[in-house]
Amino acid sequence: MLKLPRPSSGSPNYGGGKLSFLDDQPLFPVPQKENFVPYH
Repeated sequence: MLKLPRPSSGSPNYGGGKLSFLDDQPLFPVPQKENFVPYH
């Protein structure tokens, strides 16, 4: 599981393997979300 803080919007895709919550609240710059590798 990713240990990232949930956005205030509460994206339903959170923890579903998709990082679509970055679109609502970008925690850090992501060049390509498709090739983005979550930090452990």
